[in-house]
Amino acid sequence: PLVLDTVMRERLDMEVALAEADVLGAAAPRVALDRLDAAAAYLRRHRTSFRLAPVLTGRARALLAMADTARALEALGSAATLLDSLGVAPANADDARALAAVRRDLFGALAEIDAMRGDTAGALRHATRARGVRTTTAPPGDGVVRLG
Repeated sequence: PLVLDTVMRERLDMEVALAEADVLGAAAPRVALDRLDAAAAYLRRHRTSFRLAPVLTGRARALLAMADTARALEALGSAATLLDSLGVAPANADDARALAAVRRDLFGALAEIDAMRGDTAGALRHATRARGVRTTTAPPGDGVVRLG
């Protein structure tokens, strides 16, 4: 059936773009990236921050599949900033689980990149954030222990 409501049509197009990107993933990362960019544009227009973070993380994974680490790090940085800006925890359990999954994927990807670069401290920091734990940049002392 034809969807005449333009707002609903845009939302459906965004959902289709996300599904296509998910299916195409590593097999066709350039096409997946285009579909994720279309979904991200919709989410930005409608200020849907909560749903944008996993799209940016998926975008980073597509960029990594194309060996574009610099742009992948930029996408992951944007997603991390977005997650940090959300501030308050979701009110319901389903949203809390979804946010935890996004956090695991996002900071897990950053930890993988750090590990590939030989940055074990960065990998540890991001792996810790992937579990939802905030790390500190305070100097050693006052209960803060330096690792390594």
